[in-house]
Amino acid sequence: MNRGRPLRRRDFVKIAGAALGVAALGGSTGAVLASQYDGQTGGGRGGGERPQLTPPSIECAGGGEVEGGYYITIKVCGTGQYGAPYGFSVHWAELPEGVSCDEFQWADGTYCEASFSGQPDNSPYSLGPNGCVEIRIGDPSSWPQPGASLGENVPLWCSGPLECSKTYVFRAFAHAGTDQSSRPPVQYDRSDFSANVCCSIQCPAGGPEACVYTQGYWKTHPNAWCVGALVIGGKQYKKDELLKVLWTPPRRGNAVLILAHQLTAALLNIECNGVTPPDDVADAIASAHSLLSGRDITTAYVAARSPDGQRMVAAAEVLDAFNNGMYEGIPHCED
Repeated sequence: MNRGRPLRRRDFVKIAGAALGVAALGGSTGAVLASQYDGQTGGGRGGGERPQLTPPSIECAGGGEVEGGYYITIKVCGTGQYGAPYGFSVHWAELPEGVSCDEFQWADGTYCEASFSGQPDNSPYSLGPNGCVEIRIGDPSSWPQPGASLGENVPLWCSGPLECSKTYVFRAFAHAGTDQSSRPPVQYDRSDFSANVCCSIQCPAGGPEACVYTQGYWKTHPNAWCVGALVIGGKQYKKDELLKVLWTPPRRGNAVLILAHQLTAALLNIECNGVTPPDDVADAIASAHSLLSGRDITTAYVAARSPDGQRMVAAAEVLDAFNNGMYEGIPHCED
């Protein structure tokens, strides 16, 4: 123990000043660390730029009938490092004739909106990276609650079913939110909109839309396609490849293109218009697949006068009659 002179008033002042200096130094260090932390995470009390969530992905996942109409199922998935932990919103609208999916413009008051909040505990709409949920658009009663709601001031048709004869365009964004488990809490900005995705639902066979279009219609109305690819001769062709084929004239009597044009139209009439082909048309389709097996319809050439070419032309003639509404009970659609 120090047995020197007794402490005086000025000694106490020095001691208090030193203590304040240490406290000030500690506070400054804490502020610097918090600022560095905020800068690294992009949020919190340091005022750094907040991280932005990435747009969810959307894909068509089928559909079906509901009272008064139809619904389209879309699959929404979280993407990026964080997913969509605070939920997401979906917009949808009817795609106008002659407008491509990518070119569609979203005008306020003309599209539908629904919010799927990820905030309630154990919400199915809280999506981690690669986490997905399926939503039936056109059937709001099927949406798990709580957390799902239609937007305000949306068109009246948004709460009802969809039509099987129309194509619909969709987009989505991830909601903003705050991660309260982080210290300090981290705020995440909402994502940008996803790319437009277009889907449609096939009408049932025998319904009012069970009619057929020619190959000329299908090549000039790509928005009416309900599929993004077709299998022909055991090989899958994407929509853009098939459109290129449809726009390619069968020069020098190329039987491959003559048949591919009619087969593509017939398959689209069956897939998208819900038409059930008569037996001889079904036989012609099977023959067409067999004749085109092992041949790339985008490049192959078979002379129409050759034995295989003659069989291709014969099958194409049956399909042409089918696509033109020449069969009883399967009329040509009104354009």
